[in-house]
Amino acid sequence: MYLIVIFGIKYIMRNREPFSLLIPLSIWNFLMAGFSIIVLLNVFPELVSKIINHGYVNSFCYRYESHKGESGYWIWMFMVSRLFEFIDTIFIVLRKRPLIFLHCYYLLRSLKIRIPAKVPIILTSIQITQFVAAFYGSILVFYVLYWQKIKCEIDTTVLHISVCTNLSFLFLYINYFVQTHILRGGKKKLQFLSKFIAKEEIKIE
Repeated sequence: MYLIVIFGIKYIMRNREPFSLLIPLSIWNFLMAGFSIIVLLNVFPELVSKIINHGYVNSFCYRYESHKGESGYWIWMFMVSRLFEFIDTIFIVLRKRPLIFLHCYYLLRSLKIRIPAKVPIILTSIQITQFVAAFYGSILVFYVLYWQKIKCEIDTTVLHISVCTNLSFLFLYINYFVQTHILRGGKKKLQFLSKFIAKEEIKIE
């Protein structure tokens, strides 16, 4: 259904001028960012408390009532909010921007703010670190389940999907980082160096 809607809108927009949508897109991104911060502030303290009191493995293997009460509410809200993030792609299609997988600093770009060269590098590095940590956590649970044979209150199907998803995003972000900040950056430096050498040769002549 999602793909039908996205490619349907893209087909309709093929001969139309792109929408600006600067204000609604900015408001939407700020709302989503604000919501994520609120969820983090409500869930993170309990997660840290569980790790301190029960250990890393137990905190992920057993629920300890985390699915109930205020923490459970915010976890549920966060899961529901993931569905609304598909709206980001609708904005991209309506603005006739390239439909790519990664939009690391999409919020700042949507506001047309000039971004220092180091900012996207830092943000992409943070994203890569996030997926490495998530992948490591999933592998640790795999080790506990299949190597140590400890029973966990975890749906193994969800765990498998989580590992595949995190691994795929990790490769995508690493590829994006290499293509954008290493290969492309290297070409720019080489071009700059070539121009500099050419200017110096002209001066010598």
